[in-house]
Amino acid sequence: MNKAEIATVERLRREGKGLSAIAQETGISINTIKSHCSRHGIPAPRYAQTCLLCHSEIKTSKRFCS
Repeated sequence: MNKAEIATVERLRREGKGLSAIAQETGISINTIKSHCSRHGIPAPRYAQTCLLCHSEIKTSKRFCS
C-alpha cells in the first residue's frame, strides 16, 4: 500500500467503517487492511450498547438495563 491508501484506510477505520466496507471502497484486500490495522494499533470502533426499552447506555452484555 502506498501512503495515500494507508491514509484512506486509517481515515475510514476511524470513521467507524468495517474491514469489508473499507476493502470494497478501496479495492485493497481485506487481509491487507486487517494486518495493517493490527500492526499499527488501529482498533475497531466500539459502539455503546443501549437498553431496548429506555435507550440508556448499558455497561453489561444484557439487552435491558433492569
